[in-house]
Amino acid sequence: MNASNAVAHPEWCHIKECRVRPDGSGEHWSRPVKLETAGRISLSIRMLQDGRRVGAKANSPARTHVYLDYFVPAIGDVPEEDYVLPLDVESAAALGNALLAASKEAGR
Repeated sequence: MNASNAVAHPEWCHIKECRVRPDGSGEHWSRPVKLETAGRISLSIRMLQDGRRVGAKANSPARTHVYLDYFVPAIGDVPEEDYVLPLDVESAAALGNALLAASKEAGR
């Protein structure tokens, strides 16, 4: 069910991905950003923000998370698998910084 135009959406919320209902409950979803990789692993990143939660106070802050979705193909006897890594905003930033630092070090 797509969200109503009467509901306030974060700037990054993609209306075709959004799952907020007219009463404000549900989740705002961003459009997935697919990352090109040199290998066979596929990666995408998307954001989610809780809509109004049942029983939540009207002024309670929305929680935003970054989701890393990745697919690993079958390798030997290990079957292919889809994974989802949900991260809070601070953990996503820390992971991004660690990846940048590692890639700079690896490039030396």
